[in-house]
Amino acid sequence: MQTLITATVAEPLEALCEALAAFNQACATPGAVIRGELYNAMDGQLEPGDPAQQLIESVSTWDIAPESANGSVTRFPGVFEVSATVIDAARRLNNAKLLFSSAVSSLEAEGVDSRQIRLGYRAAGRPRLHPLQAWREISILEGSSLASIGFTVVRGLNSIEVMTLAQALERLRETNADDVIEQLQGVPESSSIHWHLPVCRHIRANVVWGKGENRATRMLHASLPFLVEEGCWPSKRVRFNQPREHAKRRDTKGTIYAHLPSRQGAYLSVS
Repeated sequence: MQTLITATVAEPLEALCEALAAFNQACATPGAVIRGELYNAMDGQLEPGDPAQQLIESVSTWDIAPESANGSVTRFPGVFEVSATVIDAARRLNNAKLLFSSAVSSLEAEGVDSRQIRLGYRAAGRPRLHPLQAWREISILEGSSLASIGFTVVRGLNSIEVMTLAQALERLRETNADDVIEQLQGVPESSSIHWHLPVCRHIRANVVWGKGENRATRMLHASLPFLVEEGCWPSKRVRFNQPREHAKRRDTKGTIYAHLPSRQGAYLSVS
């Protein structure tokens, strides 16, 4: 069984490594990376260094960082103006990332646990691989009318999943959260349960194309640098807005019934 798991992981991972090597080679070609700005993910300060090397390092960092906690990923917010050859290599790399991600997802769908999959990474020569870092997509910002990119740290938010009481109780039983189940005794079966989970600190970018009536915007995750093709650097600005605390999203309609011991800051409310 483990041999099959390893084979399922190893083949797309090898193809992914080959696509990464081709991308890095394209970036290392003189003149392929025209300019770039890379920011420190913690304080938003511009990082000094050679743009080509910064781009290569950002995209190649796949291993779990020594200081990583609870599977957190390493983030590299920034933007780089690159040649068409690098853009093409990035697209091929994104395709390889998708195939690797699909292979892992197929194993998970078959009930293979994370420990077995990690043994597959180890057998493939990547014992410290962080799969999320390996398969996250490189965003390519299309269009010559790109106007601005503004990076922002997002933290202090909650995601909210709404479910029935029966669904919540079933999930709680799966984690043996008997103390939380006891707190929900007497809650009407028709109630809506709001399952609140804290969202990990992450970085988003507000990207703007055009102006006036032709203005278009998108909010994108910025875990990896954005790529723009040669001649399409933002005409207005690129900047990192200094981090600030965001008010936590609260469901004011419900009453807090239980804090979940499985994750700090998680709780249930009922309405």
